[in-house]
Amino acid sequence: MLLFGVVFYGGKYFPLKLVDFSVYWSAGSVAVEGGNPYNPDEAFRKLELTGWTTQDTKLLLYWYPPWTLPLSMPLGLLSFKTSQILWYLFSVGVILFCASVLWQLYNGHKKGQWLAWMTGLLFSPTIYVLYFGQISPLILLGITGFLFFITRKSEKTDLFAGVCTGLISIKPALLFLFWPALLFWCISQHRWKVLLGLFFTLTGGALVSWIFNPHIFQHYWNFLNTARVVDWGVPTVGSWLRRVWGPDKILLQFLPPLVGFGWFWFHWVRNRENWRWEEQISWLSLVSLVTAAFAWTHDQVVLLPAIIEATSRVNLHFRTGKALGFISAWVIFNLFLFISHFARDDSQFVWQAPAILIFYLSARYLFGLSPRSGSSSPSRSELQVN
Repeated sequence: MLLFGVVFYGGKYFPLKLVDFSVYWSAGSVAVEGGNPYNPDEAFRKLELTGWTTQDTKLLLYWYPPWTLPLSMPLGLLSFKTSQILWYLFSVGVILFCASVLWQLYNGHKKGQWLAWMTGLLFSPTIYVLYFGQISPLILLGITGFLFFITRKSEKTDLFAGVCTGLISIKPALLFLFWPALLFWCISQHRWKVLLGLFFTLTGGALVSWIFNPHIFQHYWNFLNTARVVDWGVPTVGSWLRRVWGPDKILLQFLPPLVGFGWFWFHWVRNRENWRWEEQISWLSLVSLVTAAFAWTHDQVVLLPAIIEATSRVNLHFRTGKALGFISAWVIFNLFLFISHFARDDSQFVWQAPAILIFYLSARYLFGLSPRSGSSSPSRSELQVN
């Protein structure tokens, strides 16, 4: 309620300008009217209603696949100002909710719930994902929901876990190592309902988009053929390799993902017999963000499961000197990220994801394994016994 008051009554003093949200609203508005949200001209006509000009919106296009459009359509039914405020408050609520659920999954003390909220909201990528009005909190919600349902002692929740992975598919290339891990695990454990839930979600979303525009898939295909996503100056290793060796060498953009897939294969072979999604999601998300072909720093809000896991470890040694030193370094690191983003372009922060990975590795080394590390995710046979 306090947030709502600040945003609603203080809007004229601190006006919201959720850049990326403007894209979702315009695309949803065009889609509801039966238009083509992947057509820049149609999208720009709506964007002009939000205060943006064509010059401002070179990259403000709807890059997401058709099955994500039903998430934007309800926004397009409301006025821009109203939907913007609701989206902002909804995003904050999603961050707090996910932080609470993850804190419980990682055996955080109930009285330390406030610590999970602070960790989630004061994580630098969280601040920027709220500032831009990005859709990444929904991906975080998908990860959290998947972990919540997949760790239940019942096979009946597998379908819901699969439905949650549909949210992760909003940006399928972001956590690209999650998909082979999910496929291999479902096959090895015979957990077909998870894949069935994912299928239902993608099919349902695509069907809704098709109902409003029967040519939506052709529009999306044409958009992909004409869009120049490879020209983005993203903060990834592949993008910087092209800066050094030449922007025309597009294959260098996809060299780090190949390294990521190589890491995953050895990691899977080593851990498949004792695969715990609570722990493995941290590894998969961190390595995915470090080796991704396309990602922005605000997308790193999806690393909150790893951050909350590390926080639960540190909290067990809260009064020790090494814990206080680690916490101080983490706070300074986030403060530095927050300030430096005002002076530097996002493409300069290629080191940010590797730095977060180093913090995670340090937490594991300094503060040991989490309390739940002795048990693996329930197999199909264990679920049948239960």
